[in-house]
Amino acid sequence: MRSYLTTAGAFILAAMTLPSIAQAATDPSGVWLDDKGRGAIEIKPCGDDYCGYVVWVKDTNDTRGCGKQIIGNVSATGSGIWDNGWIYSPERKKKYSVELKLLSDNQLRVKGYAGTKFFSKTMVWTKAPDTLTRCDDAVYAKKTEPAAESAPALQPATPPDVTSDAPPATTAAKPDAASPSAADTAEAPVTEPQKDTGDAASPPAQKPAAPQKKEMANAAPPPDVEDGPSLGDLPIDKYFNKTADGRCKLDLPWVKLDFACD
Repeated sequence: MRSYLTTAGAFILAAMTLPSIAQAATDPSGVWLDDKGRGAIEIKPCGDDYCGYVVWVKDTNDTRGCGKQIIGNVSATGSGIWDNGWIYSPERKKKYSVELKLLSDNQLRVKGYAGTKFFSKTMVWTKAPDTLTRCDDAVYAKKTEPAAESAPALQPATPPDVTSDAPPATTAAKPDAASPSAADTAEAPVTEPQKDTGDAASPPAQKPAAPQKKEMANAAPPPDVEDGPSLGDLPIDKYFNKTADGRCKLDLPWVKLDFACD
């Protein structure tokens, strides 16, 4: 009877440990290179589920993605399948449903799908080498690196205490606001005292205004244009000229003459 109970207990214990062993055999944990070799993702437990984080990138221009989570909420569903999670596509900037299945120690099948597995894309990731240089460690070290101690600020030089033999300057007394300034005194006119003549002071006599010159006074009368010799209604001086060589010219509107003046 006792041996029977012992055997039964062993079977129960084995039945309880078999799922754990099977789950451990299909555990997708590890660092995996994606199907294009552009990056490596570390899949590890996060609570009761599994998550994946970027730990290496081939292109140094993509280092800003190091440490970011791209897989989440993956859980075991039996038969070596890990499902009901999500995967993020950096190219499309969208999340899709994901299924993981360990094909071998060096291969992991990753199936992304949208709602239904009828519309899916299957990728095979490979185990990353142990010598892989992780970029998430560098990012973490950069974030936690203590700031370099700054050089102490230079103190301003204190000028030497120079004792002067000259007596301290005295503060000039402020002028009394009620007392006139020297400039006002210089500009004030000096008035002579008036002599007492016994008569009441009379206002100073005003000079008579100078008589205004009459305009046009003694203006010379305009010259009489009709004075002098004339030829009919035309003055001769206007049309008659005598040249230096002794010739006379008469330039009339209707005739022009050139003749010797003698």
